[in-house]
Amino acid sequence: MQGLRLNIAVDDDGKSFWVLKVKVRDKIVADGIGDPAFDMSRKGQYVDAATFNRLTDDPATIVVDMRKPL
Repeated sequence: MQGLRLNIAVDDDGKSFWVLKVKVRDKIVADGIGDPAFDMSRKGQYVDAATFNRLTDDPATIVVDMRKPL
């Protein structure tokens, strides 16, 4: 554990953490996808910038921007 920072309570009465709660959840993020047919292994393919530029030069390529607005 060399090089790790250790947090020590200023008022150390041995009760820094009163309760530990562990919650088990099916999903970490509530994505709202309850369809059992949804399969995360069937996803798109990541491409680098050069490949993206080459793909977008093709007139048959359709780009859908799914970013949320600022």
